[in-house]
Amino acid sequence: MKNIWQKDNHFYTLEPLTPNLVTQAAERLKVKLPDSYIQLLNKQNGGHIKYTTYPANEPTIWGENHIQVEHLLGIGEKDSILDSHYLIQEWGLPKDIVILSGEGESWIAFDYRNTEENPPIIYIECESEENKVLKLANSFEEFLNGLSLYEDIHQELIDDTNEENQQSWSTEAIVKALSSNNNEEIVQAFNYLHALKKKQLIELKYLTIIENKIIELLGNSNEQIREIAALYAVHFNEKRLFSPDYIEQILKVLREDENLAVYVGMIL
Repeated sequence: MKNIWQKDNHFYTLEPLTPNLVTQAAERLKVKLPDSYIQLLNKQNGGHIKYTTYPANEPTIWGENHIQVEHLLGIGEKDSILDSHYLIQEWGLPKDIVILSGEGESWIAFDYRNTEENPPIIYIECESEENKVLKLANSFEEFLNGLSLYEDIHQELIDDTNEENQQSWSTEAIVKALSSNNNEEIVQAFNYLHALKKKQLIELKYLTIIENKIIELLGNSNEQIREIAALYAVHFNEKRLFSPDYIEQILKVLREDENLAVYVGMIL
C-alpha cells in the first residue's frame, strides 16, 4: 500500500487510531469498514494526501476526465467519517453511504447501498437538482491504487487540447474563457496557454493576462476554480515565467487559504 499522506499538512489529521475507535465507528455507522482503509488509518488517521487526482469516465466539475481528492477522512469525533449521517441530511446525499472525502458540491463515499461489506467507492456531484453518482472503483484498495498526481492527468488534457486547438485562440477568447465561472473553459484556456512556448507568451503579451487572471481566480468564491488557479500557478511557474515579486504575491494568497496551502511547497 503506497504512502499517500502529505507530511507537512495536518488539517483533517486526527489522533492516532485505536481498536476502540474502529469498533465504535462500526457500531455507530452499522457497517463493516474495509480492512485496507483501517490499515491506511493505522499509518495516519486521516489528512491531506499527495496523490490528488482520480480518473472519471465522464466529465465532472473538476474536468473532462478526472476528479480531485484533497483529503481522506479518518475516524474521530470531529471531521471524520462519523459525520456521514449529518452530511447526508445536510446535502441531500444518498442514504447508506459513508462519506470519505469532499465538501459542498462534490463528495466521495463508501457505497453500502447494495452490500454490507467491501463497498465500492462512488463520487457524488451536487450541482444539479438531482445528484450525479459515478462509480469510481470496486473497492477502497482499487481506489487507492488509482490515485495519481495531478500532473499525469494534466498532461493528458494538454495533449487532447492541443489537438482541438490547432487554430490560435484570440486574445478576446482567452480573456473571456478565463473570466467565466466555467471550470472546463478555464482549464481549456490555461491548457492552450501552457502549450505555448515562453517566447510566444511574451511576444503575444499573454504573460500579463496569465498573471492577472491567476490572482483573480485565486480569489474566486468557487473552491474548484481557486484550486484550478493554484494548479496552473504551479505549472506556469515551472516554465520560469514569473518574477520573484509575483511569486511572493501568489504565495501570500495560497498561505491565507487553508485549502490551497498545500501548493506553497510546489511553488517554492
